[in-house]
Amino acid sequence: MKKIRIPSSVPVNEIFEDFENKYAKYFGEDISATELANIKDAVLLLLHFLLPLRIEKDEKTGYFKILNSRIFNDLTGKKFKVAKDILMDETFPVIECDHKYYEGKSYGYKLIDEYFMKGGSILYDSYGKLITKYYRNVGQNRNKIFPKLDFLQSKLTKRITINGSALDFLDHFFKKFDDRIRLLNNEEFDIYQIENKRKIIEVVWRNDLGLISDGIFGATESESCQRFSSVFTRLKRELRHFIEIDGEETIEIDLKSSQPYFLNRILNSDFYDSTDSISLKSIFPELYNELFNTKKMVKIDNSNFNFILGHPYLLTLNKFNLLSNTDELLYNNIMNDNRVQEVFNYEINDNFTNSIYYPFKSTDNNIKYYIYSDIRLLYNAGSPPLSYMCGKIEDMTDIREFKSMNFHIDFYQHLTNYLDLSMTREQIKERFQLFLNNSGDRNKDFISKCMRRYFPNVNRIVEFFLRVKFEDPQLRLKYKNPFSLLLQRIESYHLLQVGVKNFCDHFPKEPVVTIHDSVIVKKSHQKYMIKYLKDATEKITGIPVRFDVKNSDPFESVDDLINQYLNDCRI
Repeated sequence: MKKIRIPSSVPVNEIFEDFENKYAKYFGEDISATELANIKDAVLLLLHFLLPLRIEKDEKTGYFKILNSRIFNDLTGKKFKVAKDILMDETFPVIECDHKYYEGKSYGYKLIDEYFMKGGSILYDSYGKLITKYYRNVGQNRNKIFPKLDFLQSKLTKRITINGSALDFLDHFFKKFDDRIRLLNNEEFDIYQIENKRKIIEVVWRNDLGLISDGIFGATESESCQRFSSVFTRLKRELRHFIEIDGEETIEIDLKSSQPYFLNRILNSDFYDSTDSISLKSIFPELYNELFNTKKMVKIDNSNFNFILGHPYLLTLNKFNLLSNTDELLYNNIMNDNRVQEVFNYEINDNFTNSIYYPFKSTDNNIKYYIYSDIRLLYNAGSPPLSYMCGKIEDMTDIREFKSMNFHIDFYQHLTNYLDLSMTREQIKERFQLFLNNSGDRNKDFISKCMRRYFPNVNRIVEFFLRVKFEDPQLRLKYKNPFSLLLQRIESYHLLQVGVKNFCDHFPKEPVVTIHDSVIVKKSHQKYMIKYLKDATEKITGIPVRFDVKNSDPFESVDDLINQYLNDCRI
């Protein structure tokens, strides 16, 4: 029989004792032994899914995990309800429900606090065939998801362990955390929230270390972002310090300023018009097809004059009141240009695809137009969607300036100096990530405004991609944030599919741990990994990159980490 990992706090043997009689009301008295065994497996599988493993993701839902009942039923032969009812039975409750329906999924569920707040997990023998079916299904899905990262799964072996001093760190950290909590002022802090968070952090950290010690790494690839995830991905940075390979010390190699660095890739015209392995067509074919095979419309009028002549001052500067006097004069001159007026006053005939102003379509009496960005615009202009611009986007002044930033030293610090700001590195990093995000605060943020003024064409391309939504409802649901996924796929290609892959080809027997934009290897292999990572990025981008080596003593950062958690709970 297959084993499956479940919370060690749950008294499963007690649940299954006299199981047929105790829970007959949920499945009837006349039930076969095979069906009974499969129901027990469904109970084990549900407990497996409710292992408390992720703090940040589940905290937003009160630590309730949102389950997809349809998928669970497909795996178990429609046994979600019976498994859920058994574990919520009032005589022996094990889990609870938030009774909040999440579209396309189900309600949220979690272990009751008695079991949730106790860390640890165990491997439990299955009874029927459902657990075997579950593992087989996981394997089949892995093969379908993103096979280019399969090689990373084989690199996660039991040669990867946790140094015993990790438990000493946990004891030290939580003792100090408890001491700080006792001294808190309840008028400044939500004491209940802090105490609850502290308990959950310990549960998750000890669970993660236990999984690694047992050689259970939970590897999976994501088709959407093309990233490789495992228990190490969510492992707190301070705990990654204790990872060993063959009992040897490891180091973590991290790409400095990875998001702005890989933003450079989309600031090249060959990214759009080539078909090589690092082109848009190869990296994100669905997005390529969406841009090139469908007609995307961007609304323009006198107050939001976008994408007409491709002039860097004409983006959304007027819309956000960022025009200087000189800019405004230039803006007015272009608005009065005969060519522009001709476009505004041109009467588009019904067969507008044959009209001389094909990109424009009249929509109402206010003379508003739509400009279509399709494959011809990208190919002819080299940038989405600059219909009248000549030359390549990498030749534009502000894009050249952006590419010349000191990525090989520290992009965020360089940007702070460039914009003459009095901000910390972490503050400007957070603001720049907002610039790359389509949240409601983006347009109000000071850094986003600075990017529009000083790097208008970088902003233009970012805003173009942020606006893109798939026409197909299924693709729109699957790829909710295409631009974010595009940057993640570019990062995955350089670091994982090329850089780490080259290292693994040269050191085929060496284990490797990856955490998105960083890699963990033996300290003795540090220079080799950095070489392959640099080659994978600089040879393609042509921009020097910086990799940092991290292995700081976590005992020295205990106070800072505790302060971080406490500040999150200020009233």
